[in-house]
Amino acid sequence: MCKNNKPFKCDFEGCNYACKRSDNLTTHKRTHTGEKPYKCDFEGCDYACTQSGNLTYHKRTHTGEKPFKCDFEGCNYACTKSSDLTRHKLVHTGEKPYKCDFEGCDYACKKSSYLTRHKRTHTGEKPFKCDFEGCDYACTQSSSLTKHKRTHTGEKPYKCDFEGCNYACTTSGSLTYHKRTHTGEKPFKCDFEGCDYACTQSGNLITHKLVHTGEKPYKCDFEGCNYACTQSSSLIRHKLVHTGEKPFKCDFEGCDYACTDSSNLTRHIRTNHAKKGNARKKQQEVRVETALLKAGYRRWEGSRDILPPLGHYMREKRVDFRCNGSNMNCNWANIDFMVGIKGGVVFLEIDENQHKDYLISCETRRMTTVHESCMLDPSQPLAQMPLFFLRYNPHAFRVDGDLVRISKIEREKKLAEYLQNMSLDSRCAGELQIKYAFYDKLSHSNRPLICNDEEFPASLKKACACIF
Repeated sequence: MCKNNKPFKCDFEGCNYACKRSDNLTTHKRTHTGEKPYKCDFEGCDYACTQSGNLTYHKRTHTGEKPFKCDFEGCNYACTKSSDLTRHKLVHTGEKPYKCDFEGCDYACKKSSYLTRHKRTHTGEKPFKCDFEGCDYACTQSSSLTKHKRTHTGEKPYKCDFEGCNYACTTSGSLTYHKRTHTGEKPFKCDFEGCDYACTQSGNLITHKLVHTGEKPYKCDFEGCNYACTQSSSLIRHKLVHTGEKPFKCDFEGCDYACTDSSNLTRHIRTNHAKKGNARKKQQEVRVETALLKAGYRRWEGSRDILPPLGHYMREKRVDFRCNGSNMNCNWANIDFMVGIKGGVVFLEIDENQHKDYLISCETRRMTTVHESCMLDPSQPLAQMPLFFLRYNPHAFRVDGDLVRISKIEREKKLAEYLQNMSLDSRCAGELQIKYAFYDKLSHSNRPLICNDEEFPASLKKACACIF
């Protein structure tokens, strides 16, 4: 008869736990009872746990003691647990002892817990389920469930300790990233020769490196579509083009606006429903109008059906889209300023914060749709000159990642002077030209950084340049 090698069994109803030692059974039962007899005696600390060993490890967070040290030459790693040191040494040896045994899978890793989680990608098992009423959420990791539950409770246990900052969040990782906005730390650096790119998150670095390799790992699987991109989020947004789905809907009464991207919905609400947002945008426009008046421009009081003449400007000129069969969510666009210059007019747009909360593909589509609408009738004045967009950012901008300090008054003066000195060439009639003022850029390039985004149409890049 075989000897039972796990004689100690849990007697809680429905539990099949069994082990070789009585003390292990005692510890296990505490997962049922919730008992945590080992308590930290450091002043102000409420930590308690089920095992004396865990308390020992915890106390080292107070004392700073790290007794386990790496003995590889040149490595200063030290930690509080021997198991952490064992795992760390695998960084040096490259060993991955835990291997997936599913047929055709080469996955290997350094921790058994990683392998357990990985295998669930094969089995589809999601053992951790949300117990909030009406919620069907399930996941493969207990930590993911803990974070998910905070969406129900509203709990944000991780708080920024920088003076005057009230930031709080649901995960320690988010807090780490946030603190780098205070410290300016960018620990993840690109190792491609000649590239100075650095960032706060490893995921951003992985995405950035695809710019160098040209790799686009996320590919559209709709028949006949060759779209590929560097980010999964971009692929999700792209697929909405095929499905026609617009999952982000405005919930203001009487508004039927819907779109494919949450940032577009945020912009819509700020622009159309938020009084504070409208007031802030109008304030920047008023500043620009004041600068134009100081420079000698006059507001055009004549018919809005004709273009403002040289030295005049028009506010909120409407361009109709309906005549060109546009698939935009609205039938027209309001141009912030139409300014009369030598040889024609400039479409001057005020882009708060470089319109970073706007979807780039939507911004560029709006410009091209305006261009197409203006070119429909060759006899119209706008079709007999280049269509010139000047996009002015009144807020912070960087060159080579460094903040450029220039007052708004100085910027507005430069903007007005640029308009006074420019002229349009009728030989370029029908062309779309886009200039960016005070946008993020690199010193060796005359284009703004947004042109490097994968959503920025390649066909428009040659039309773009920075003027300041």
